[in-house]
Amino acid sequence: MKRFIILILICFLLCSATCRDEYTPEQKTYLSRETQDWGKGFFFSIGNSEISKIIDQLKEYSGISFSVLYVQTFELGKSISLGLIFIDFSVLAKEKDIIAFVMAHEVGHQVLRHFLVRKNGQADINYNTGQILAMEREADAYAARFLCKYGYDIEKVCNFAITIPFSDPEHGTWQERVELIKKVVENCK
Repeated sequence: MKRFIILILICFLLCSATCRDEYTPEQKTYLSRETQDWGKGFFFSIGNSEISKIIDQLKEYSGISFSVLYVQTFELGKSISLGLIFIDFSVLAKEKDIIAFVMAHEVGHQVLRHFLVRKNGQADINYNTGQILAMEREADAYAARFLCKYGYDIEKVCNFAITIPFSDPEHGTWQERVELIKKVVENCK
């Protein structure tokens, strides 16, 4: 039954999708290339009011312009230097607090300028695992401060995070990340 409800929710979100032509020429070039690399064009924006509210709050909080696209990334999200944020379809079935955290984490990478500069598909800057881990922690702290300011439920985010079975050296364990999020939120109060 739970899977059926999630499927219905995803179908509702997909049916309310609206395509936008608000992208910069650089973003359009990138999306065109990615569409060719990944397959058919499945990038789009969601016209859901709750998600739009989160995006508006993030734009107000961050003071930057960015576009959010939904795609199957096989990770929660991805941020690239062109002001593009990719959120995995699976995140859309989560509660608004979790969606807000994932989006805020990726916006944090934009605000904090955490991205590899790429030329011809190759990274100009090679970060080591320790540097990447530090950037992930900064993005988590940024997201935690956002959640705190806008009244999102931190416990829901933490309870979700500790159920994620995977971790990697670049992101650290979810238990470590949850401890950091809780510490940042304590300092926000």
